[in-house]
Amino acid sequence: ECGWAGSEIEAYLKKYGVVIWGRRATGSELHFSVKERQANWAEYLLLRRGIPLNGRTFNENNPEYGRLHAPGDAPPAWADKQKHRR
Repeated sequence: ECGWAGSEIEAYLKKYGVVIWGRRATGSELHFSVKERQANWAEYLLLRRGIPLNGRTFNENNPEYGRLHAPGDAPPAWADKQKHRR
């Protein structure tokens, strides 16, 4: 109900180098796994973009970091920087 399909979330995270696996849906929730070393980054990206998360946070500061940015905001990705250099 957040307006994002699972495939869109996966593509968004992939753009930032986050690989997901174990995709599943239960009711109105989407679940997936990321490497522990990428969990903080993935959580930050999702919250900054305005994608809601349920459950406890990986980094208790990430919800506040997400609120500091305009809804739908995203940091520049390395992939975007590479396109502009060509």
